[in-house]
Amino acid sequence: MQNKFQQIVYLSYKLYTGVLIGQYLHRVNRNLDLGSELILQYNKSIPTGKMALYSFGWRYFGKQWQLSGALNPLGALHLCYHHQSGSPIQFGVELESNIRTMESQCTFSYQVDLNKANMTFKGMIDSNWTAGAVLEKRLLPLPFNLSLSGFLNHVKA
Repeated sequence: MQNKFQQIVYLSYKLYTGVLIGQYLHRVNRNLDLGSELILQYNKSIPTGKMALYSFGWRYFGKQWQLSGALNPLGALHLCYHHQSGSPIQFGVELESNIRTMESQCTFSYQVDLNKANMTFKGMIDSNWTAGAVLEKRLLPLPFNLSLSGFLNHVKA
């Protein structure tokens, strides 16, 4: 079995604020991981000065796909599906939902790798009618990338 542990600490001593994030992911069997996350936040603007939030997560995966999710006690649900085929095309679907506020958002995204042209095209559209795209061109032999991006919310535009 393979254990994964990741801990990230961000602290700002001058402002007496900070965020501490602890994550633990445990391989249960060949295709399933289970884990948890704990987030601690310290800030003067929080009424008690500190706040803690935990969530439980899982990941079920195969050779070219993965399905993951997270749930916290405040009613937030996060589900993701990612598929990467043998072709240069990959796509993903993400669902974020909050049961308490009765709000949900779904996002569909894709990526096309054009290796012969040293380019990558990424696009997305969500349930709020926000569409976006990014075109990345690797400028070989220089160590630079040229990125062109655009996002449009059709409801607010």
